[in-house]
Amino acid sequence: MTRRQLGDTLVEIAEGAISAASGTPIVVRTIAVTLPIEIALQRRGDDWCVLGDLPRLVTRTAFDTTPSRLDVTWISGDLA
Repeated sequence: MTRRQLGDTLVEIAEGAISAASGTPIVVRTIAVTLPIEIALQRRGDDWCVLGDLPRLVTRTAFDTTPSRLDVTWISGDLA
């Protein structure tokens, strides 16, 4: 399975949270999540890319590495 760049994963999660609240009287100003995430570095040409995606497997075995935990908070820039 191809791993996504970490930024793409985070954008998709934020967009999903915002779209879940669309059409309701709820205004999303802050999103805070703690994610299990598999992180890897990959060389692409002369650049290094940080890959990060949700774990590939739901069930874990003794051979699988434990996913890292990533705390992310998005705050709206117009909190007046």
